Amino acid sequence: MVVSELPIVHSVYGKENSSPVFFIGGSTMAGKGISSPSYPELFSQATGLTVSVYTKFLIKLRDVINIVESTDVSRARVYINCGAGDQQRVLNSSLAKLLPAHWTLPAHMEAPLRYSVQSGKRLRQKSTLLTKYVVKYVAKIFGLYPNTTRLETFRAELQQLALIAYKRSLTIYWIDTAMGDFRIPPFIRRERAMYCRILVQECLRDFPAGSIFLHFDEGFDSSAFLDDGFHLNSLGHKKLCAILQETYYSKIENPES
Repeated sequence: MVVSELPIVHSVYGKENSSPVFFIGGSTMAGKGISSPSYPELFSQATGLTVSVYTKFLIKLRDVINIVESTDVSRARVYINCGAGDQQRVLNSSLAKLLPAHWTLPAHMEAPLRYSVQSGKRLRQKSTLLTKYVVKYVAKIFGLYPNTTRLETFRAELQQLALIAYKRSLTIYWIDTAMGDFRIPPFIRRERAMYCRILVQECLRDFPAGSIFLHFDEGFDSSAFLDDGFHLNSLGHKKLCAILQETYYSKIENPES
């Protein structure tokens, strides 16, 4: 299946006359599924900083590299949240032809952001989702559901981004990719964890001093997610913003930490 190129959205929060902090990420960073402010906007409100945000649905590491290379980002803090888009699997085109057309759209094999309040419709949604998960698992076994980005490519792209970060004196803050809760199939959570481990390894080894990986496993139970078990709800965005604030101020007080 060929997924059409999706647009990159640029938003700015706070006073535009101060040196911005950059955020680059996907649909969670963009506040998908919520009407309240997303965590970059909350971060701007809490710190008074200008926040320049670049988001793209199902963003991949290659997109992050392209954004950094095409913008005037230097000697800055850059918060990056990606990995799920690279881990995301796409259906083989031959198999896709046998399935309902809307199933082949980006992320339409995943759970809905919110289930219907009507019991009958909610039951149908969950039944359809179970069918999708069975299709995905069987397709994966037969090699008809490959990852968007292979692990080897993902690692090479991380090293490329590390080189850019050195040249531009960037401090990279990797924001943990949500593994999802029990509503996400175990094999998908395991794969996200694999990509996440590579992010941690490369962050500690190859990125400029001061770059860190921000874990947020603790405190992010089902109450922090929308019904799909992956995207953060309003509470989740507030919790993540609090972690970013704590890290930001601790870095100011202890820049070498």
